[in-house]
Amino acid sequence: MDNISRPTRGFLKHFMLKLISDKPRSGYEIMNIIEEISGKRPSAGSIYPLLQELEEKKFIKGETKNKKIEYTITEEGKKVLEELEKKQKDIIGSSISSFLRTYSTIFGDKEIEFVSKQIDFYNKISKFSIPEKIWIEFSCFRRNFFDLLISNPDEETKLWLEKILRNANIELEELKKKVKNGICDKNP
Repeated sequence: MDNISRPTRGFLKHFMLKLISDKPRSGYEIMNIIEEISGKRPSAGSIYPLLQELEEKKFIKGETKNKKIEYTITEEGKKVLEELEKKQKDIIGSSISSFLRTYSTIFGDKEIEFVSKQIDFYNKISKFSIPEKIWIEFSCFRRNFFDLLISNPDEETKLWLEKILRNANIELEELKKKVKNGICDKNP
């Protein structure tokens, strides 16, 4: 039997289904694409049993052409792929966040803990519909803030960043109170 772990097998099946959804492909072609992307060539013993499993589940259909089997995605396969794509961000985000949280707890790494909290934050807000203009402003603010922060700022720049953040937080706190009390002005 092949020595591929369950999570890797699941990812490979998802990846293979995605490749086949783009256009019909042979197992050999799939192995070449995986090697090109990852730098490691999967064995035929890894790929062909997964193709067989996908075919048995009727997610793909194999057809012999020019002495090789070309696989195409079925309607059922398209539905499964669509569901997987909807869930993938949650799965990847929670897996990465869980790993980082565990790592930061074990090793006491505050930077990794910060990254973990940022991922948790984005996982939470991704479930809400945020108006595009607000998201653009927030993204610009975040990018500018971190660009300045990682540029090894001098003391004066640090003080400006502190002041900007303090003022923004004061205004946000005031807005939260107004919204909570139902007295939010129509014009900012």
